[in-house]
Amino acid sequence: MAGIRHHILPRFLLRGFASKVIGDQTFTWVYRKEGKVFESNIINVAVERYFYGKDGELSVDDEITEIEKTFAPLLTSLRREEDGYDIVDPKISEFVGHLTSRTKHLRDSFIDSTGFLLNTLFGFLADKKNFNEFLLEYYKRHPEVIRQALDNALARMSLDRYQRRRLKSLMLSLLTPEIIAAQIEQESSEYSFMFKALGPMLLEKLPTLVAEGQIKTLAKSLIAEPRVDNYRQLRWHVRKSEKSLILGDVGCLFEVRGAKRFKSLTDKDDEIVAAYVPISSDTMVVGTNSSEVSQSHFGEINKTFAMCSREFFVCRESSEDVRILLLSIGAEAEIISHEELRQLVKEIILEA
Repeated sequence: MAGIRHHILPRFLLRGFASKVIGDQTFTWVYRKEGKVFESNIINVAVERYFYGKDGELSVDDEITEIEKTFAPLLTSLRREEDGYDIVDPKISEFVGHLTSRTKHLRDSFIDSTGFLLNTLFGFLADKKNFNEFLLEYYKRHPEVIRQALDNALARMSLDRYQRRRLKSLMLSLLTPEIIAAQIEQESSEYSFMFKALGPMLLEKLPTLVAEGQIKTLAKSLIAEPRVDNYRQLRWHVRKSEKSLILGDVGCLFEVRGAKRFKSLTDKDDEIVAAYVPISSDTMVVGTNSSEVSQSHFGEINKTFAMCSREFFVCRESSEDVRILLLSIGAEAEIISHEELRQLVKEIILEA
């Protein structure tokens, strides 16, 4: 039976960043974006109520608990391996695919980006002048919409083929851009009001809709395909670090070729240079597209994980070097930037 408290990062992963162990209790240092730093039992770290669904509703908490049992032994064994060890177990790619699709980081990023997109688009359309220009341009670019509407209306009338053709020709001759513009001007205030009202309503429902979408996706498959196919093409190996590694709420990161060097989620067309998965304070699992074992710069990787995390990261120690990373949390956490979203709105409007 699914519980109430769901771990958005698996506990077997958090155990690798233990600051101390007392009996069966494991502790780690938590660094939060708002500046709080505290040591906590991992049972209370990265936890959300009913994050993967409630009993009696669609829930994947039990299924996640079961699949974790296949990944936990793998990470335990990899933590004991030496630097440069080649990982041949195919479950490592499946673990990375699973981790990318289950996090709160992913859910909140979609909520933020979709919310910004809707707010920008609806704000634009709620302006009467913008809406008039948008709708008129749409009809100019898509006259087939009017023709299809006429065909549907005429098909419901008791007319023979000749009468329908003549009436359609007459109607199309009357529906000039000038007449359409006048009609739009007359009715657009209603549409403007609709967008002003619809935007806030959708934004209010957005967190629930995104949560349901993520749970449904996980219910179909706990391992994100076809991304895992891309991860299987990488050469996976173990890298050891003398510097204490951090684990961000993003879970893992991908270095890709392109304007945005690091991503928490890859697109199908991304060329992956490397994948980074911290599994303990001194062990990083790295996947590369090269036959050579890459040289990892752990200081840079730590900072990147902090920048790409939304709310927190954990570490085995409390030190000044790690505290400095607090200032970086959230700096690069967006899956898609607001500037990219603004450009997307422009494309939606221009290609209408």
